[in-house]
Amino acid sequence: MAVFHVFPYGIAILILASLTSTYTLLHHLCKTGVTESESFNNAQEVSRSHDVPGLILLQTGITLSDNKPGIGVRASSSKGSVSSELSEAKNLALAGKPWGKPQGRQSSIRNADDLMGVKKNSPGDLTSILTGLGLNMVAMFAIGVMFWIMRMRYPRIYVNNALDGGTAPRSVSDLPLGWVWASLRTTTDEAVVCAGLDQALLIDFCDVAMRILVRIAVPTTLVLCPLHYFLGGNRAKELGDNLSRVAMGNVVRPHPWIMYVHAFFVWLVVLITLGTVNQSMQAFLVRRARWLKELPYPQASTILVEGIPENCRSDAKLREFFEQLFSSSDIRAAHIVKDTGELMKLHQNMLALEDKLQKAEVEWATKDHAEEFRPHARHHILAERTDAITLYQKQIAALEEHIKEKRALVIEAAQSHVGGVNTRNGFVTFAHRREAELAVNLQYSNICVEWQVSYAPEPEGVDWNDLRRNINPRINVLLMSIGYAIIMALYVLFLPVCIATTNLAYTCKLGPLQNLWMAIAPSLSLTIFMSFLPTVMIKTFDAFFILKSKTWCQLKLQDWYFWFQVFFVILVTAIGTNFFEFVKVVASKPTSLFILLARQMPEASHFYMDYLILQCTLQVWSLIRSAQIGKFLAARAVFEEEEARVLSEPEDQDYFGIGSRSARATIMLLIGIIFSTLSPLVSVLSMAFFFVSRIVYGYLIVFAETKKPDLGGAFFVLQLQHVQVGLGIFCILMTGVLTVMSPSVIPPAIAAPSLFYTLLSAKSFREEYLWEKLPFKEIILNVKGTSSKDTHQVYVQPELQDRAHIRRPRGSRLRQTSQEQPQ
Repeated sequence: MAVFHVFPYGIAILILASLTSTYTLLHHLCKTGVTESESFNNAQEVSRSHDVPGLILLQTGITLSDNKPGIGVRASSSKGSVSSELSEAKNLALAGKPWGKPQGRQSSIRNADDLMGVKKNSPGDLTSILTGLGLNMVAMFAIGVMFWIMRMRYPRIYVNNALDGGTAPRSVSDLPLGWVWASLRTTTDEAVVCAGLDQALLIDFCDVAMRILVRIAVPTTLVLCPLHYFLGGNRAKELGDNLSRVAMGNVVRPHPWIMYVHAFFVWLVVLITLGTVNQSMQAFLVRRARWLKELPYPQASTILVEGIPENCRSDAKLREFFEQLFSSSDIRAAHIVKDTGELMKLHQNMLALEDKLQKAEVEWATKDHAEEFRPHARHHILAERTDAITLYQKQIAALEEHIKEKRALVIEAAQSHVGGVNTRNGFVTFAHRREAELAVNLQYSNICVEWQVSYAPEPEGVDWNDLRRNINPRINVLLMSIGYAIIMALYVLFLPVCIATTNLAYTCKLGPLQNLWMAIAPSLSLTIFMSFLPTVMIKTFDAFFILKSKTWCQLKLQDWYFWFQVFFVILVTAIGTNFFEFVKVVASKPTSLFILLARQMPEASHFYMDYLILQCTLQVWSLIRSAQIGKFLAARAVFEEEEARVLSEPEDQDYFGIGSRSARATIMLLIGIIFSTLSPLVSVLSMAFFFVSRIVYGYLIVFAETKKPDLGGAFFVLQLQHVQVGLGIFCILMTGVLTVMSPSVIPPAIAAPSLFYTLLSAKSFREEYLWEKLPFKEIILNVKGTSSKDTHQVYVQPELQDRAHIRRPRGSRLRQTSQEQPQ
């Protein structure tokens, strides 16, 4: 435990030392190398001698082909053999000549890297990155000062969990950096207690990423950077790219031995990454087992049953079925999800009226309950204004009677008929957890869509809207197919739509505002698309997939959002303008992927340096919680401070939810891994990003944000699986680069088996670690530490419960009062 406390500070010192040495090295390159203007002139002279443009592929000696827009392979590659193209690429690279036709300046957006702003490595990048680093550090400092001021002024939004009665493990100092100290001191186990295992493991993933990147960045920076700079042959210096002098772009073609060093470093990166991933998974298993043991009742003893056959669709029949397998004393409750229809709408109207009544009462209270200031409202748009409190109380009383009648009808129909309003889904709660564990592991039917039994989600996290849908399995498959088609359409249409709308924006003439418009237009459609992408995915999952809870929707979002970023952030330079054509070429000739990545990706390493620096600033900006503070200030004008805080929470779960955050964090780690040997400074910047993220997430999740429903580490496991996917991309990229740049087949032959080792390790990872269930032996023996906590919740739809038994959101005085007045 002491080592855990020391680790963040050791990482901080190492990152600061790395950034200092990096800045010193970059500054040295500026001072000792040729100037940027001289570099550009030298690049033009070199390019004229080869009859190519100045901005050529500095790190592999090849340029982009313009023959076939959309993929970056030459047109001949679709007809000729991949081996002949590989041979041609290798010969041209060794000769220091470009591969493909020259590129001129483009007057419009034509491909994916243009759209995403991916600028090829070129002279002037060193100055740009140093300038960007300085500006972003100033921006982060300014945001930090703003956050400190707002934290002191609005503690309910920025430090609520550390106030009296909060769940935070410690208080937060009022010093400007007191929040940083509090974040770094918070351990993963402390975060589990106050935020849940899923959120705590997002913090832990930052620690895992830093461990991976430290173990990679230290040897690559200390070994490869000096090799490139002193023994590479100064190829980048001749081309005018000072920043690439510490990267592979400084290595001449052919080099007698450096590629052999790179081949062994491929294995080093693979072994470090897989070793750390497995260590992290083993540590997770301990936390997962503890989380499973501490599940409260009734969740720990409840199962979700899907696909209930028609002849068992009633509460009594469902209970009778399980009493045949277990004793009647083992079954505590059985509830079929009901198709409540109109009752559900009435219940929602009731909640809306209660909110209006609460708002009116609070508004009147701010006027000291003076009769002349009683709020007024209309029954409908044509009615006269009348006393709002009296109006809402009468409407609620009338609606309560209507709801009671409808509820009684639904319950009577459910009890008197098998099927009908009873759907194909239900919950069974056992008296003891032992029977629930047995029930989950039994096979009940030879038909896979019947009697599907799984662990129940938290009662508060159940998605009743999905479970109410009594859909035939075949129709469900059709709906899922439509959902997958919509998601795939996002992939296929993303580039054409964004490129078309961006080029259309270029044609707009706004007179005096033209300069401002031209500054916004290039990224306008891209910004809009990327901002709404998680929301579109979430809405698609809600509409076409039956999910157990909203948290499962987040898990699905994490998976698809990750793959979207893999294609359009990491592989963007290789895709071109047509995602479908890219997939088609790779599917028809898988070996072409090695050449595709080797040609396109290495020349974009400087862009990813800028990208990581910007992401650090965006992480710090999330501390401001702009949406929450805006809603809080608006609600505080009407409600009391605590009620205003409740209304302002939680943050947008589409973009700032655990699914989106986990996907973006994984992508940032993969950028550091994939470019770790091509340009070791990328790993240093990626490490800095995760140090910033560790501080930001360690504070927001523990001290500011509300607790979310928990899946017990499913997001973390998916992150580790995605890391192995990215490691496979690294192996493909480096094998292709070594194939193109090496004077012999030995370096790529050394590196290539790392891909197969990664694939086998990923397969083993999925098969070896049985993390979802607690070993039955521990359930039987009732090991020490098993939770006996009872939350007194029930797996019954809210509209079927009496208002006195409905679990209301914390902070609403009206709803808390209604709980104290049983009907």
